[in-house]
Amino acid sequence: MFIESHLRVSKSICLNWEKTLSSWCHELAVPILVSPEVLRSRGMGQVDIVCIKNKKIFIIEAKRNNSVLSRPQYGRLVRSLEFLSCILDFPIHLKVCTSKDLPKKDKLINLLK
Repeated sequence: MFIESHLRVSKSICLNWEKTLSSWCHELAVPILVSPEVLRSRGMGQVDIVCIKNKKIFIIEAKRNNSVLSRPQYGRLVRSLEFLSCILDFPIHLKVCTSKDLPKKDKLINLLK
C-alpha cells in the first residue's frame, strides 16, 4: 500500500471536483464499483474512486480544498484497502487528491503508473 498526495489545478474545476476526477480516472483506467454498504457493515470506510491499471488497484480519496484525513477516517480507509487487496489479490495504492491541489489530467496519468 502506498500513500501519495497533493497536486495542482485551476479553481474552475473545483466545483465538480470529485465528478471530474472520477471521469478522468475512468478514462485512464478500468473502474471498480465498491459497495459502501459492504465496507461500512465491516467497520471500514467508503472509498471515493477505485480503478485498476497495470495490475495495480488505485483508490483515490477526493478531498475539498486543503482538508485532510482525520485519524479515524484514515484508519477506516486502511482497513478498506487491506480488505480490497485481500479480495482482489492486487497491490493497492492510495492517492489523496484535494480540489485545491487538483492535478491536471496529464499529471493524473503519471499518478496512475
